[in-house]
Amino acid sequence: MKIIYPLFFILFLFSISCTNNKTIPSDILPEDSLVKIIVDMHLGDAILLQPKVQSLPYVINKQEFYFFILKKHSLTKETFEKNMNYYVDHPEEYDLIYEKVIEELSTIQGNLLKPDTL
Repeated sequence: MKIIYPLFFILFLFSISCTNNKTIPSDILPEDSLVKIIVDMHLGDAILLQPKVQSLPYVINKQEFYFFILKKHSLTKETFEKNMNYYVDHPEEYDLIYEKVIEELSTIQGNLLKPDTL
């Protein structure tokens, strides 16, 4: 009888540890929204790294540039950081998001490389 209680306890702990808790908090952005934001961030990086932009006689405030992207998506820096922290703590979901980001950027690149069809 003494061995049954520890056995039940171990089975209980094992069953709790194996549950797949995939509830996303309500204040976390859906994946599709985050994909759009990250795509815009990467496009912003590409713009800022262009030689024509870097050779401008004035300096573009990169922080303001990114704040503009967040504003476009009706986000604050804090909200964005909270979302990024959530997804970084959930790497399997973050990987799926980045796969979608790469697909979207590849689609954009493919559309830019298409010859004009007139």
